[in-house]
Amino acid sequence: MLAQKTVRTVTLAFLVVVLPACARGVSAQQAPVPGASAPVAPPVNAAGAPAQRPPGEIGHAGRESVYLVSTPAGNSTGFLLRNGRIATSLQALLGQATIWVTDVQGRKRRVESVRAFDSDHDLAILEAGTGLSPGLALAQPEMPTVGAPVVVLNNPQSAPNPVSRGMLGSVRIVSPALTLLQIDAPVPPSSAGGPVLNSEGQVVGVIAGAFATAQNPTLAVPVRYLRDSLAKLKTWITMSTFAAITAPVLPPPRWLSPAPGQKHHAFPIAVAGFAFGMSIPDAEHACNGKLTGDQNFATCPFEPVDDPLANNNVSIRFESGRLSRVYLRGASWDDVTRAMLAKYGKPNLVEARNGERWDPSSTWKKATPSRATWWLDGGTLVVFSQEGRDLALIYTPLPEQRAETR
Repeated sequence: MLAQKTVRTVTLAFLVVVLPACARGVSAQQAPVPGASAPVAPPVNAAGAPAQRPPGEIGHAGRESVYLVSTPAGNSTGFLLRNGRIATSLQALLGQATIWVTDVQGRKRRVESVRAFDSDHDLAILEAGTGLSPGLALAQPEMPTVGAPVVVLNNPQSAPNPVSRGMLGSVRIVSPALTLLQIDAPVPPSSAGGPVLNSEGQVVGVIAGAFATAQNPTLAVPVRYLRDSLAKLKTWITMSTFAAITAPVLPPPRWLSPAPGQKHHAFPIAVAGFAFGMSIPDAEHACNGKLTGDQNFATCPFEPVDDPLANNNVSIRFESGRLSRVYLRGASWDDVTRAMLAKYGKPNLVEARNGERWDPSSTWKKATPSRATWWLDGGTLVVFSQEGRDLALIYTPLPEQRAETR
């Protein structure tokens, strides 16, 4: 009797739940998220493989997932991933604490944090509170075929056409760690960070502004590098830290070179227990196994060697597997500037974030976003604050010093 009752219950559940779902063509797992567009299954051919689609159809289907990425320094392109985050080019964001993303409808959001960046492959992944969305599908990591048709989606404000059509011209192996795709398709300068789609509408590459030249204006990094970055998402990078850890460092002018027999103050070999040029495993050991992050950016919750000027964790940046920058949060403006003046003398350059500069011997402005730079023998030290807060010390060695410490 119990068995018959169970069978009737299961049969009823099947009729009420499963059959209506099949009739709609939507399963429980495929139900769209409220407020998001329902994902569209790619068409397949008779063999069950994804079917090739016209470029116009690919562009129309993907435009909802492409964003204008804007900073005070300029514009670029980004695109929505299926986890709700936005992938784009790192080059256009270097040193920027304020980043906005705008969709095709003109809705603008401020980027909340950076989830990851890859300085070796010109990639960044942004968190902007876009919520769950179908986004663009990523192709498999295998390299696409030379001569295959591609579609490049530019940001919604690109003129005259946000869609560029072309083909994969060549695959260029720059080094064991870097392969680039050369795309035979004209794109506007603001397309850096835009997706390169194959004939099935899947992302096979990301336009890389960092590697573009006059001879090869349209280069992209293969999607496998983006897949690697997504697989290593572990932390959030605040916007102030991202700006400090990626800001370009101005080299000293030639006229500043010391006279024969003289030298500038020496740049430190290590800061807070982290030696410049050290490997990622060595940095992990210095942090007693508590280093968190990836092969580009990591944080230690304490200073392995106590630094009296720091009052927080130590952030470090890696390039090509070697430590290339140390970022400390300063204890106080007065303490830091007094210590730097005593150790290195007057800064070589003092400036406001709006471009204003003033004589280093004058009073430093606390209420104005300000930056002081020392060009030392072997590297650069920058101290800056934003509106008198978020005081940061950034140590960046010259490339040759990093090489000497390996």
